[in-house]
Amino acid sequence: MSDEHRGVSCDYCLDHNFTGIRYACLVCENYDLCEDCFGGRYSNLLHKPYHPMQQILTEAEFSKRLDESESDEVCTFRCPYCGDDGFTANTLTAHCESYHYEGGHPVRCPICLVYQEIDVFFLRKTLYQHMQKRHNEYCTSTEEVSNSSEAQECPICIEQMPSNYNTRYHL
Repeated sequence: MSDEHRGVSCDYCLDHNFTGIRYACLVCENYDLCEDCFGGRYSNLLHKPYHPMQQILTEAEFSKRLDESESDEVCTFRCPYCGDDGFTANTLTAHCESYHYEGGHPVRCPICLVYQEIDVFFLRKTLYQHMQKRHNEYCTSTEEVSNSSEAQECPICIEQMPSNYNTRYHL
């Protein structure tokens, strides 16, 4: 098991294949910080320090926490809409169904980020719609979500999203 994040560079200190916890922004398309830079609250012109960041453990640390857990899941997921954290995949799905059914601004899926299931692009539809399609084992409902227009303003930082945010999507 690996104790480093292979193929990932910290966008602040530029450390490559770093160890420790990786933090990936759920609002910015491709912004990662190492544990030290995240602790220092470093950012750049595009990434804001108050954007929700998904904690991503190394394989070795994830395995260790799973062994120490009383359940078969680790409470590691953060909601990209409101920033609440401490969710399992199941409780994140229920949270998004209850509080963010209509979605909002384009976000990255925390489940895809943590499990590295696919290249994590911004979602064209809501996170809940994505979870129904890609992670349906965690969904509590199978109702089809109505299409809502995509917001162009980020409700987290109340700023206009850069135009390139609409160029890369995945469902």
